[in-house]
Amino acid sequence: MYFIKDVMGNDTVWGPGIILSRRLMDLCGPNQIFASRKIGDDISKLSLEYKAILHPIGDYAIKHGERLLIYNVYGKGFGNKVATKKGKVVEKPKEDLFANPIKFEFNKVEIRLDVLDEKTMMTHHTWIWDVSNKTKEPLSQVYYDIAGDVPKDFADLNVSIKDEKNNPLEIISLDVNKPHEKKFNVKLASPIRRNQKGRLLILEYDWEEPERVFEYGFSAKSKKFKYAFSIPKKVPIKNMVLEVVPGLGIKKRADPPPTIRYSNDKTLIEWETKDRQTISRFSAYEFKW
Repeated sequence: MYFIKDVMGNDTVWGPGIILSRRLMDLCGPNQIFASRKIGDDISKLSLEYKAILHPIGDYAIKHGERLLIYNVYGKGFGNKVATKKGKVVEKPKEDLFANPIKFEFNKVEIRLDVLDEKTMMTHHTWIWDVSNKTKEPLSQVYYDIAGDVPKDFADLNVSIKDEKNNPLEIISLDVNKPHEKKFNVKLASPIRRNQKGRLLILEYDWEEPERVFEYGFSAKSKKFKYAFSIPKKVPIKNMVLEVVPGLGIKKRADPPPTIRYSNDKTLIEWETKDRQTISRFSAYEFKW
């Protein structure tokens, strides 16, 4: 922003900052406070208090075809939690890891579920993908789709994505922020080249699992699959891993059966596919406890 003289000779301010502020104000609903991605990203890093009031709500369209990732700012006594739909961009991004699933595969997929609170079944989810790019073009973005039984705002899920070098990856668009479903696009720190080895994507988030059931489906084939689960030892569980037959919905107990062991304060369950057992696209597994 900078100071200028208007046509009447009065001091006023102008510049890209003022123009962007005007665009955000045009999108706001009653009692709404919106912040641009630049402001939201920077301020949320200053303290946990600031992070708690800045909620990314997805991409919005403004003049001249521009798109902005918007933060909705609200807390106790200020702002408006219900975000306006005016200008909301919801279409799927053009570049999508899953748009051409035949052109990539997983060397290994690992799912970890750690129950943090036995009363609410608040569970810390960790998904680890060892990705192999089968296309000539490098992959530079990943599209994630997660869901849960309890209605949640995206900002409350504590979502983080890292690569094999522990680089935090940037969420560049939040395309769906429904109470039970989230879809978002992530930019990689460095593109995944054809047949490049050792490229990992690590997604972590917190979501309650009160039904005590979690299902994972494969969008592409995988050479290996591992499941690890932990829960406070005092909680009685029903340990079960089911394989879902693609297209039929038929479920059968997975082979081999999962292993179970006990530490001082945790019950630990592990299961993984047999050697040389390739998992096909559209396969799914259901985990019960």
